[in-house]
Amino acid sequence: MAFAILTYLPAAICIFILACFVMARRNANANRYYFAFSFLMSIYIIMQFLTIIGNDYSLLALRTGAAATNFIAYFVLLFCLSFTKIKLNRVQSALLLAPPLFFVAIGYTDHIIKDVDVGRDSFSTVGGGLYDLQAVILTSYLITSLVILVRSLALLRGTQRSIVQLFLVGFTIP
Repeated sequence: MAFAILTYLPAAICIFILACFVMARRNANANRYYFAFSFLMSIYIIMQFLTIIGNDYSLLALRTGAAATNFIAYFVLLFCLSFTKIKLNRVQSALLLAPPLFFVAIGYTDHIIKDVDVGRDSFSTVGGGLYDLQAVILTSYLITSLVILVRSLALLRGTQRSIVQLFLVGFTIP
């Protein structure tokens, strides 16, 4: 538990502070999406911590973290699209938003996460019938984001290229 306190909480706080700095810098769409992604990442990390603590609310905390994950992948994709100046029409935007909304709507039922088994400093998730489908869709959002960023490297120079490179490095850190 001490390890969780020393790692999870400082990470959540630092990510949130970084997000605030990015948002304060400029109020562009890419910054808003980055703020949303970072804020939700902080929520996700806190929910992971609360799940590890292993109390009566572990399942609720895990499901809340899973709900945040849906929108983390969505906002990462929106950030990558916005940063690389790729525009979506309303239909495309609605289609991208539909899966996260659907999974959040059913996220507090047994369809996504049935149960959680909490161990000493870890936990395991007992997935529901739609858990794997959710994972595939969210993974496809992240892979699409990576492809967009890698393709943009050939076109970007200077600071923007460095930002994309750092973001790509961040993808490799578990």
